[in-house]
Parts: sequence; structure tokens; C-alpha cells
Amino acid sequence: MTTSTAPMQGTRTGVLRRLVPLAGAASVVAAYAGASLGDLGGAGLNPSMAPDLLAARLQEHVGSLRAGASLLSVGAVLAAVFAGPLWQRLRAASGPVAVVGAAGAVLAAAQWLAFATDGIGLATAADVGNGATAQVLLTTGWESARTAAVPSLVMVLAVVVAGFGSGCFPRWFSWFSAATLVPLLVALTAVGPSGLLGFVFGGLWLVVASVVLTRDAPAR
Repeated sequence: MTTSTAPMQGTRTGVLRRLVPLAGAASVVAAYAGASLGDLGGAGLNPSMAPDLLAARLQEHVGSLRAGASLLSVGAVLAAVFAGPLWQRLRAASGPVAVVGAAGAVLAAAQWLAFATDGIGLATAADVGNGATAQVLLTTGWESARTAAVPSLVMVLAVVVAGFGSGCFPRWFSWFSAATLVPLLVALTAVGPSGLLGFVFGGLWLVVASVVLTRDAPAR
């Protein structure tokens, strides 16, 4: 019986190892869906509104804010899971580089949790009619959008160093990662809506990285 179940367990383990890297792509889907639900800009809400009016208008979006926070929390968990396969691959290049790359994934998880907390805070402010707090949270959320590029920048830098230094990634992916550094660096600037570049290119890179790690994951 032990002999017959061993191959099956090995197969299951191999499938799991191939699926775990997809946590990165899944985190992008969950987090972006949550961010879309919690995005109040399209609803005509902004911090310049009178506090009482803002609190009253926010009450119409309490449900979507809380749903968005839940999805962002799921995205945070998945980003933390992605740190494992990313660290494992980067370890082939160097231990310190692997730690830096995994730290980037953990930073992404922390960031999604921070955004989820902001959403819950806005929903609570609407419930209690505290428009002043809502103004602060909305302003902080908008101004901190450019920090979305930081976790991706950390992961991409680690992959570029490992890819070109030890060849532990396909050559095309190393070049793709190097090219992604440019918009991620621009996203850190205070020029217009540059912060959106962090969401767009950081998310795109994470999806591609998940597929690369999945395709090259060991079967056993």
C-alpha cells in the first residue's frame, strides 16, 4: 500500500510546486479587483469636498469599500505565498539576492494590507459620519499611490541581478525585467499620475514572473 501511494503523493507534490508560483498572478487579480472596488475617484468623491458631504456620500460606498478590503487582504496572502518560489529560484544565484527578492514579495503583501486598512478606515469613517478622517484617508491614499512601485522594484532588481549574473532565468525574462525597471523608477516621481505606472507595470511583471516560475518549476 505504501508503495502504491508513493507515486501518487509525488505527483501531487509536483503539481503543487508548479501551481504555487501562480500565487503571484492570483495576487494581482485579487488586489486589482479590490483596488477597483475601493476606488472612489470615479464616483466623484475627493478630499476637497466638505467633510459632512463627503461622509454622507461615502455611506453609499461602504459595501464596496469593505468588499475591496477583503479582496486586497486575499491579494496580500497570495503575495506572501509567492515569496517562497521566488526565493527558491533566486537562491540559485545568491542567498542575499534571494532574501531581497522575497522581501519584495513580502513588501507587496504589506502594501496590499495597508490599502485594505485604508478601505476599512474609510468605511468606518462613513459609518460614524467623520468626514474629516475620510478626507485625511482619501488624501493619503492618493498621495501614497506612487509607493506601489516599491515592492515590484525590489523584486525586479533582484531578478535582474540574478538573471544576468547567474543565468537562473530565461534571457528574455531578464531583459524584460530590466526594461520594466524604467517605468517603475518613473512611478516613484511626483510627476502627474506617474504612480499608476507602478500598478500597471508592477502587476504585469508579477504575472509574467509567475508564469516563468511555473513553467520552470521542478516536477518533483
